[in-house]
Amino acid sequence: MMKNVARAVPAVALVAAICAAPLARAASRPAPPVDFAMADGSMLSLSRLVGKVVLVDFWASWCAPCARSFPALDRLYREFHDQGLEVVAVSVDEDRRAALAFLAQRPHTLPVALDPKGALAQAFKIEGMPSSVLIDGKGVIRYAHTGFNDATLASWRRELHELLLEAAREASQ
Repeated sequence: MMKNVARAVPAVALVAAICAAPLARAASRPAPPVDFAMADGSMLSLSRLVGKVVLVDFWASWCAPCARSFPALDRLYREFHDQGLEVVAVSVDEDRRAALAFLAQRPHTLPVALDPKGALAQAFKIEGMPSSVLIDGKGVIRYAHTGFNDATLASWRRELHELLLEAAREASQ
């Protein structure tokens, strides 16, 4: 009996580690036709960004991994924006003040949208915090991530390179 338990513990630990790790998955579905209510009061239609690679990231002030992912996302935006990357960081905080306090503590250049009722998160079928989707130049969601760690950042970089190269090839044809 003890041998079976000893064998089961490592298996359970492995399953728990896999479930706790950030989830990345390939996707291939059209991005929803949404408009973002930006933190500065303006509106941004996702349809205006067709032809560019777009990373939409969902975060919340109460989400510990979001505090790590947000600065990394801002660095990616600054690094790749001139190559055709657009980023929209979407706060799902119900309390606008909590979102603005989070932002005040994290200097950034990337555009931020507010989604206090969760309509955008629902449209993108978000399953957890933080979550992100990468949309190609044709408006198709190609990659989706739930959670954040160093592997997520490496995946974003690899996927962005791929999608930016595709967009550049399509623009030159």
